[in-house]
Amino acid sequence: MSRGGELNGFLDSGCLIVGTIRFQDTLRVDGKVQGRLESRNDLVVGDRGEVEGEVCVGTLYVSGTIRGKVKAEKKIVIHRGGRLLSDITTPSLVIEEGGVFEGSCDMEGNK
Repeated sequence: MSRGGELNGFLDSGCLIVGTIRFQDTLRVDGKVQGRLESRNDLVVGDRGEVEGEVCVGTLYVSGTIRGKVKAEKKIVIHRGGRLLSDITTPSLVIEEGGVFEGSCDMEGNK
């Protein structure tokens, strides 16, 4: 998670949100989201989290599953057990051993 930002949102397992979520600081998802997530800061998808749709954030940390289109302005980190099944755009991609990435990757520089 970001050093300066604080967790200001948490979606626990058993919850489903359909639609657009805009947030500041850091959001952690352990439930399910279908739609769009937007922020200039951090999104953490926990090991039970599932996102289907479009993600546009500063930094993305994946321990659960994401399907859709992803743009991260700073970095994407796929942790062990994380699954990113998506076309992505990011200047930095880190995949830990045991993490899965399926899709295309456009590693554009910071603009």
